[in-house]
Amino acid sequence: MGTRKHRDPEMVAHDVREEYVSVERAASVYGVVLDACRPCGPGRDEK
Repeated sequence: MGTRKHRDPEMVAHDVREEYVSVERAASVYGVVLDACRPCGPGRDEK
């Protein structure tokens, strides 16, 4: 798994989508900054 700061950003994004962690916690704990206003996931515009 590695340290928190080395966690796969896609896995962190998944946890945010599943509401395991907040967008704010993803940034502060994992160093992953996500756009909370843009929907993401299958069938949506992912760029």
